[in-house]
Amino acid sequence: MRYLNLKLGRSKIMLTQFEPHASDPELHGHGDEFQLSIPLAGVPLMEHGDTPQVEKLPDFGRYLTRPGEMHRHFAGDGASRLLLINFKQAFLEDVLRDRLQHLPTSLEFAAWSEGPNDAFRKLAERIIRGSMAGPEDVETQELELELAQVLLSAQPGTHTAYWNASPDAQHHPALGRVMAMIHDTYASGELSLDTLAQEAGLSKYHLLRLFRTTIGRTPGQYIADLRLEHAERLLARTDDEVTTICFDAGYGSLSSMERAFKQRYGVTPTEYRKQKRGTTS
Repeated sequence: MRYLNLKLGRSKIMLTQFEPHASDPELHGHGDEFQLSIPLAGVPLMEHGDTPQVEKLPDFGRYLTRPGEMHRHFAGDGASRLLLINFKQAFLEDVLRDRLQHLPTSLEFAAWSEGPNDAFRKLAERIIRGSMAGPEDVETQELELELAQVLLSAQPGTHTAYWNASPDAQHHPALGRVMAMIHDTYASGELSLDTLAQEAGLSKYHLLRLFRTTIGRTPGQYIADLRLEHAERLLARTDDEVTTICFDAGYGSLSSMERAFKQRYGVTPTEYRKQKRGTTS
């Protein structure tokens, strides 16, 4: 039974749980998408391949179906739970091309891979939590890119030698234009990773790497800090309503600003104002 199906721009996150001996309705493929299967609980099984065979998903690993590969998941004697992440083939090729400036003859992965899945799980959790709170578009795009990067780093394939040999992005003068745009427009609430990349004349992937290398944070994290600092100043220095400050600082909703303050300070914006002014009323 699928109890989460979260569609992103060019990927998708699903959580699926099977009762004992339950399964997907039938063998199926995913068109132009790779699907990563990660076991979360129980002993999930998988039927796959042109001549379908049944195998147990590894406790310490994952299975990646290629686009169009017929497969189905099911449970044995006990219940099982799976994290499924779909990636459009064109999305992975774009990320790979942005880093390497070329593509291997074809993008193919090893189906089975052993190793920890913590990075996939943690990114999926962040995306799911963000979707419930209505995240900024730039944050969602960043996390989706991170998912693709983790897959290309963790799952061996025809790209691996090229990917591992690619140097980190270096400082680029276009970063100054991006920083200027962020500072000029962060309070408008209309920034996106696409807009910033267009201003820089870089791909989204290269901009994200460049920003991390030179600033130490992603564009989304940097923008979030600017908005929080803006709200802090207004709360401490003005008598404006909290809701007014929320939108002046570029937040899309009051709940977004409240969440930011609780994450940073453990208090609401109203409580933060009282603390700064030394009042208890």
